Amino acid sequence: MPHALVDLNYLRLAWPSPADDPFNLQLALRNLSAVAGSYRAAGVERLAVAYLRSSRRDAEGFARAIGGDRMLVCRLRARPATVEARLRHRHRGEAPRELPWFLERFEVLQDELEAAAIDGVVIDVDRLTPAEVARQVLEVVGW
Repeated sequence: MPHALVDLNYLRLAWPSPADDPFNLQLALRNLSAVAGSYRAAGVERLAVAYLRSSRRDAEGFARAIGGDRMLVCRLRARPATVEARLRHRHRGEAPRELPWFLERFEVLQDELEAAAIDGVVIDVDRLTPAEVARQVLEVVGW
């Protein structure tokens, strides 16, 4: 299956970000639109986009940027203790001020994701390795 992978975080990295868009989502969506068009022109049939969206408006923006009529949202869900352990592992050796921001942000995003209720598929990842998560995602989307 001709496919491509995009980590939207890299399409939003620019400084400074607008005051009304601190995470540069609008820049990311404009860039995603251009990238998705390039991939389609190259014959890509499926595009996997990694990003954490937290509202129905975000999801609608992704659908418009990708330009496809079919989009499946897949949410990876974990208990707070699992997320904290994984964040501590991921940020080991970094400046001590980084980890508290990510831990606080997780709590905010968790509430936003629950309230948005736009998950197409939810995969509980607490007891799964990254490889097992990837296999489940591929199975769910039919790849």
